[in-house]
Amino acid sequence: MHCILEGLVQHHVRSLLRLTNETSDAALCSNPAFHFPFKQVDPDIAEELSMSQKEISQVSMLHTLLTAQVPHHEDDVAVKVYLDQL
Repeated sequence: MHCILEGLVQHHVRSLLRLTNETSDAALCSNPAFHFPFKQVDPDIAEELSMSQKEISQVSMLHTLLTAQVPHHEDDVAVKVYLDQL
């Protein structure tokens, strides 16, 4: 009976819940708080603005940060710290 229970738990955890070593090592990604149609940087305009390739690539990272969820949104102090770091 003990072996049957172990087998059922293992099947449930691995097959149904898909909790394996691969899924535990995967990076967590949070959904954006909202979607906004940001425009991508036009390379011609970037040259006029004297933007480097690194700056152009960082624009999409900024878009991701601007739409990210604020952790611990109930705690005003934590929100202020998060926004200061942002």
